[in-house]
This record gives sequence, C-alpha cells and structure tokens, in this order.
Amino acid sequence: MAAGRMLETWAEQRRRQWGEKSAVYQNHVMGEFAAQDEQSVIPLAWVNAAIERWHELRQDEAWKVPLGPLTAVSLDVADGGEDRSIMARRHGLVVLPLEDVTQAEPHATMALVGLVWGAVEVSRARAIVDSIGVGAGAVSRLRELGADVVAFNAGAGTSRRDESGETGFLNQRAAAWWAFRQRLHPETGDNIALPNDAELLADLAAPTYVLGTRGIQVESKPDIV
Repeated sequence: MAAGRMLETWAEQRRRQWGEKSAVYQNHVMGEFAAQDEQSVIPLAWVNAAIERWHELRQDEAWKVPLGPLTAVSLDVADGGEDRSIMARRHGLVVLPLEDVTQAEPHATMALVGLVWGAVEVSRARAIVDSIGVGAGAVSRLRELGADVVAFNAGAGTSRRDESGETGFLNQRAAAWWAFRQRLHPETGDNIALPNDAELLADLAAPTYVLGTRGIQVESKPDIV
C-alpha cells in the first residue's frame, strides 16, 4: 500500500511539474507514446538517451569507469524571490547531479563564488556564470581570483551560426540551446550523459524554436514549465 501511495504522489508531482498534456508526462508517467512538438529544440528521445547513458556509466552508487578531470562548472545565480541558485559540474561528457546552492541571505554572491572557486581552483576547470543581475558580481570576483570564467548573458547578441553556417541566432540563449541540441544529437553529437533529474528533464524538453528574420529564437511552452 505504501508503495502505491508513493507512486501516486510521484505521478501527481510530475503532473503539476510537467503538465498532463506534455509529451514528457505522457511518456514517463502514463506510459503512452506522445509525439513531441516538431519545433522542440531538443527531442525528448534525445534527452532520454542521454539519461540512459548516465545509468550505463553508474550502477549501485558507483561509477563503472573512473571519471575524467573536472571540465566545467556552471552557475545560475538566483536574483532573489523564489529563484534558486543552481550549480552543475561536468567531467568530460558526464554531467553530475545538479546542486541547489541557494544561499539563506539574498544576493549572497560571495558564498557562491567560494563554492565555484573551490571547485575550479585546483582543476583549473572553466566556470560558466550567468552574468545578468547579481551574477555580474560573481563573474568579477572569480576573475579577480584568476578563474577562467565565461560570462553568460542570455539576452546578448551573437555572431554564432548553426551547423549549416547559414542561420544565425536571436541571442546567446538561442545559440546555447542550439549548441546543446547538437551535442545531444544521436548521430553527430558527443554522447553526453545526463543525470535522471525530473526538473532537468522537463526543462530540456520544454523549449521550442522559431525561425525569424533575426535568426533562430528559442521559446518555452507554458503548459510544461
């Protein structure tokens, strides 16, 4: 009985999180095939394949093969309110479970800087930090410490092109989403392994794209996020 109640609770949580009309809910909870929007940036099947690769590498709380050195640390800095600060570590092609590093005090960016610097100081891994709003302070301080930092401004313009070299992007957000799409491509991608995280799965499956006069634009579907 307890197991049944837990299953019902999990299903209800996923319904509220993903939306019962979403492809990710229909596939993962209802067990029914649901075709994803043709304009999805990252097809659900590609995300599922990346999660399966993660499980193939890790079993019984241990890695089957040693992970390589830390390659990158990404930080999305909360801007107050209900937002959360999230940190992600990547070892080569393996992304570790996302870490909620939200600080008790609003805008406690120096504490976040300490976490990132502690991760990259020895490994010399690259840090990618959301530089909009309070994240700008984290970028500045990490650079003062000598970290290799990429300041990510989602709304900034970019000269990057898609894989054909013919189509540009509305902004850095669209370019970053498209680059990750290419890395997850089953035929030409990098075989990235992603942790089985319900929120991450929903976030990756949600965005769609449109091709406008200024290039590819990435949007989110309101019934999922």
